[in-house]
Order: sequence, then C-alpha cells, then structure tokens
Amino acid sequence: MVMALVGLTTMLWGTTGGGLNGSVLALLSAFCFSCYSVLLRSGQKTEMTASIIWNVVFLILFSGAVLVLPTGLHEVGGLADFAVGWRNIAVIVAMGLVQLSLGLALFTRGSKTVPAAELALLALAEPMLAPIWVWAAYGEVPAAGTLAGGAIILSALAYRSLTTARR
Repeated sequence: MVMALVGLTTMLWGTTGGGLNGSVLALLSAFCFSCYSVLLRSGQKTEMTASIIWNVVFLILFSGAVLVLPTGLHEVGGLADFAVGWRNIAVIVAMGLVQLSLGLALFTRGSKTVPAAELALLALAEPMLAPIWVWAAYGEVPAAGTLAGGAIILSALAYRSLTTARR
C-alpha cells in the first residue's frame, strides 16, 4: 500500500490546475471508496448486491446537491449549464449502466474472497491505466511522472500478487 501511495503521489506531483477543491474532492472520493471496500469485506457473509443500489442512490443525491447548490465548487449559471445534448446524455447513461455498474458488481463479488487492503490495491489499477486509455483513444500523451507513478503502482500490484500466490 505504501508503494501504491508513492505511485499515486508521483502521478499527481506534476499536475497543474484543479486547485484545492479538486484535491479535497479526490481525497473524499478515495476515503469513501476505502470505506466501501472495508464495509463490503465486513459483510462478506451477506448478499451485498443491494449495497450497489444504495451506493448509486447516494451518489446521485450527492452529485445532484453539488451541481445544484451553491457550494463554491462551480459557478452558478442556471439550468443552461445542464444542457449537454442527447448524445452526451446517452454516453453518460451508458457509462453509468455499463462501466460503473459492471465494475461495482464485479468489485462487490470479489469482496467475498479478497481482503479489503488487496481490494483497494486492485482498485488502483483503474487510475493507473486511465492515462493509457486516454492516450489510446485521444492521442493525449501522459506526463513522465504519470507513467512513472503508474509503473510504481503496477510494481506494487505485481509484488502483492506474486507474494500472495506463493502462500
């Protein structure tokens, strides 16, 4: 986990923009996901599929509040800010239904047999691989620090997997 933290720090060290609000929200997101991992692991003897539904309900309510209420996270511009077009709405719905729901369902399923620390470490594969997907899809070249941090996280995953497999 320490190696993974070093890798994430390396990835984020050279980033610019976002400011304090983005960093606080990123930390809050990581904290909430860690809590989710531990709660899933503690409830391994019960069916946790309902937790996905409650997770989605909470995220919709929280995201809606952040978007609608004057929180200082965005400029209040009225309902025109929500006009994203039908194509973008279709993409948002598809990502929510397929990418996020399928990922959470698999994560929940795996929580019955994988320790919470390993769940969190495996979850780091997503932010580690995100720059690669953006590079492949849009040609955006990731920063050297991003690649170095991803390599550190990948090393942590490989080390943990190899040492666990030997046991």
